[in-house]
Amino acid sequence: MRGTSKREDNVFWIIALDDTKKNADDKRGARFISRFTKPSRNTQEDVPTYEWHFVTDEATGTVSIGCKLAQTMDVYLGLIEDGVTECGQIAQEMKISPATVSRFAKKGIDAGWLKKEGREYVLVPHEK
Repeated sequence: MRGTSKREDNVFWIIALDDTKKNADDKRGARFISRFTKPSRNTQEDVPTYEWHFVTDEATGTVSIGCKLAQTMDVYLGLIEDGVTECGQIAQEMKISPATVSRFAKKGIDAGWLKKEGREYVLVPHEK
């Protein structure tokens, strides 16, 4: 047999970073959501999704880092912005049921920032 092993790949963890700065009130620094798209198979529990905020103080050069559990709707919005637009795909990425994805979609449609085209969810461009 050729190769090193029968493993799927050599990557034990894969992390995705979704930009959240454009939706934030505070535009300073870097803002993103981190989520594990492939946690280690040795992980016993799901790894939570976090929202991060890095800000550099211009006077001192000191970097402050804030972190909190991400809101599920922010993760949902980030996936759609990244091109994951079908209910089943979103459910699989977020590790939730398709029914829960549909509930998120209804909230987005009712709020006016989301529409459904066929089987896909599409963001409604906001007017400037």
